Amino acid sequence: MRQHNSYKKRRLHFLAVAMVIVATCTQQTTFAAACTPPGTDYGTVTMTTNISSAGTYRIWTRMSAPSSSANTYLLDIDSTNCYTVGGSSVPVYSSGATTYFANNISNWVAKTSGGSFIDANLTAGSHTFQLIGNADGVVVDRVILTKDTTCTPKGAGDNCASIYLAPDINQDGSVSFLDFSTLSSKYNTSGSTLGRVDINGDNIVDFLDFSLLASKYGQ
Repeated sequence: MRQHNSYKKRRLHFLAVAMVIVATCTQQTTFAAACTPPGTDYGTVTMTTNISSAGTYRIWTRMSAPSSSANTYLLDIDSTNCYTVGGSSVPVYSSGATTYFANNISNWVAKTSGGSFIDANLTAGSHTFQLIGNADGVVVDRVILTKDTTCTPKGAGDNCASIYLAPDINQDGSVSFLDFSTLSSKYNTSGSTLGRVDINGDNIVDFLDFSLLASKYGQ
């Protein structure tokens, strides 16, 4: 679900922030207890998502920074855990830029400013994520949760999101014959732009993708 609110009065730029498994998105200015907000309000986005199965999820953020000294934001999960996301690995965009993200892996960050991976243990059910501005001009537009810690997002990140979402290829909330039909129409097709039909992200639609769909069929 994408968020279309305008943030022109905010100085952390949330560009239509999308969380891959978001159920609802709302803008709020109330900060969670786990993170201590900076003295300046750079903006906050709150997202609520439903986790279908418990486990450890790696959290990736697509982000860009105005400088090497302003390159983080605070991620609060359930008012319990706080992560300072970003740091020296975040690419810096040029002054006056209108395009912030390269179509590759460089803008995807899954580590704190201290260099630790952001791996969250989440129970099944509803969880609340707050993205809290921590510096002026930092740009964030997408957050992904994935159980596959070997996957690095590229482009819009669908190659990693697909690991547990793409069996629902048409994104109607269930894995059904409609998804099977779509997958069948692309069988034995290869390439890097297949999107959600390439369920395991290996650039070909084959038996492995059908096996993954079958494992989620009816859910």
